[in-house]
Amino acid sequence: MSSSIKADSLAASLQQKIQSRTARVGIIGLGYVGLPLALLFSEERFPVTGFDVDNVKVDALSRGESYIYHIPATEIQSAQGRGFRATAHYSHLAEMDVIIICVPTPLNEYHEPDLSYIQATADAIAPHLRAGQLIVLESTTYPGTTEEILVATLEKKNPCGAWGVLRCLLAGTRRSGQYDGCAPRYTEGRWRP
Repeated sequence: MSSSIKADSLAASLQQKIQSRTARVGIIGLGYVGLPLALLFSEERFPVTGFDVDNVKVDALSRGESYIYHIPATEIQSAQGRGFRATAHYSHLAEMDVIIICVPTPLNEYHEPDLSYIQATADAIAPHLRAGQLIVLESTTYPGTTEEILVATLEKKNPCGAWGVLRCLLAGTRRSGQYDGCAPRYTEGRWRP
């Protein structure tokens, strides 16, 4: 099977899983963007695993507690009832169909985004990826980061086969217990043949 046909087949399979809500979603970074996004996918009945390098966050979520003031513990517990779990172990990424990266990009002294969290995440996840996964960069950054940092690192450190990468242009915000307007746009991305 040629690589482009294989990529098309993997993309079609993933699309079917997303439409049927059976795609396993992994959210990396369980802060003010990642945790609400994980809860949104859980509410939509996707199987969700949250990943964070901060064991304090992982432990709190595992106990059904929230560390973000506007997210009550009852929302975490409801998500757990639907199968949500949190872990610090990236080895579980191989089980995911969609991986959404929500790591911080604070501004440096020159008011430019610090991309070290994106780079560190790409380095850490690369060994655990498999063919057929979709990797989404949700972190706020400038155009080109997806190709220049994420894709370049993944291609160098994981020649596993076909996976898709895209960057989400617009993220929603969580207000009054509702997730308002998550409107991702396919701005940069491609399937890697």
